Amino acid sequence: GDKNRDKDEDKNGDKNRDKDEDKNGDKNRDKDEDKNGDKNRDKDEDKNGDKNRDKDEDKNGDKNRDKDEDKNGDKNRDKDEDKNGDKNRDKDENKNGDKNRDKNEEKNKDNDKDKDKERINFYNYEYIHYIQNVTHIIDLNNFNNFKFHLDLLTILLNNISENVLIEQSNYFINFLNLLTNEDIKPLIKSEFLIFINVIYTCNFFPSFFSQLSEYMIKNILLRLCVWKTGLSEAHIRKGALYCIRTIFIKGLYNSNIFHNNILIEKLLSILQTSIDDTWHHQNRQLCILIYEQIAKKITNNVILINLLNNLIKLLDDTQEKIRKCTANVLLSLFQNTALVLPDNLCEQFFPILLLHMDDENFNFSRIMYQILIITKHINPCIFKKHAERSKVKTTHAIKFMEELMK
Repeated sequence: GDKNRDKDEDKNGDKNRDKDEDKNGDKNRDKDEDKNGDKNRDKDEDKNGDKNRDKDEDKNGDKNRDKDEDKNGDKNRDKDEDKNGDKNRDKDENKNGDKNRDKNEEKNKDNDKDKDKERINFYNYEYIHYIQNVTHIIDLNNFNNFKFHLDLLTILLNNISENVLIEQSNYFINFLNLLTNEDIKPLIKSEFLIFINVIYTCNFFPSFFSQLSEYMIKNILLRLCVWKTGLSEAHIRKGALYCIRTIFIKGLYNSNIFHNNILIEKLLSILQTSIDDTWHHQNRQLCILIYEQIAKKITNNVILINLLNNLIKLLDDTQEKIRKCTANVLLSLFQNTALVLPDNLCEQFFPILLLHMDDENFNFSRIMYQILIITKHINPCIFKKHAERSKVKTTHAIKFMEELMK
């Protein structure tokens, strides 16, 4: 009975254990399966969720990108359209503005032309009336009245047309001839000469006054340059000399004037009378400056040699300004290719030029050196002979001589 009980207990125990084990095993398996199932489900759900999320994000991203691109595209298109619109508007405005400006400028030019025509016509009319009656209007004995009319005539000449001046040229020349009237007071003559100098200085109608210059010099100015005693006459000569110098410096003359040998010789002889007047140094200097203009342009060798003789004498003048002006004129004269020096004149002039190169005044000495450079090529043999005999003392002259002997 004990054995059977034990067997039964063992069997029942085993069965119960097996049942318990089976139950526990099933429970554990179920739990494991549940756990594994949950894990797998979670993994699958996570995977599916990630995939779905990725798909949703891709869809949403694509949609958002499309929206952003559409927005940006619209914005860029709007900006481009605005820019292009602004550019086109600016172009149109510029074109229209340019057209309007051009039209306005043309209108303004036309208006200015009309105004200029009206102004010129007015002055032309006034000038014609004035110049035809000036000899009756002007008071030659009243300085203030005379000066007023000269100022008025200057204004008219500055505003009239050249054709009117040419048409009325006879009346204008008749007015200028008043200057040669012996009864006119010296002060009024001086003022008259200032007026002539002004119209030549200001280049009023250069072609007209260039044609008039020879007549002016020959018939009016030279007559006033003739030497007469008295301080007032010296002032009149000074005014006339200024006018002649201005005509030459401004180039307001016909080139044929320098081929008129009679006129040039007369001019040189009258100028020489003022140079000989040692009381009026300004007049002497003006004459030498006129010499310079003649020395540059004259082509007659006889006149050039006569001028050279006069200038060589002035190198010994007591006035330093006169000597320096003379040296400059000599340089211009030797630069004139029309000058031909015979051997006897080379023998005469070369020693004098070498002597004056040894002057203490450096500037004067340098001008003489420049002259000697030219004379060296005129007659090299005679130049070398006198240069070797010359004995210079000043430092700068020694250097100049060394250069000349090379």
